[in-house]
Amino acid sequence: MTCRIAAREYIFKSFVEVEVADFDDQQIQTFAHQWFKLKKPEKAKKLIQKLQEDKPIKELATINLLLGHYN
Repeated sequence: MTCRIAAREYIFKSFVEVEVADFDDQQIQTFAHQWFKLKKPEKAKKLIQKLQEDKPIKELATINLLLGHYN
């Protein structure tokens, strides 16, 4: 898996190329609640609050592969 444009130079047989769409606001909230629901559900609320306060960070959160890195 890569997000690098340079990787497009290589084509591997039997691999399927897909593009992951950005999350919208509702998908970010759903992901956060699902990600933390078993161990620390209060963290989901804290994450969503932080995203609402910090627009540059929220832009990163639309990239679902990065959203899972929140601690």
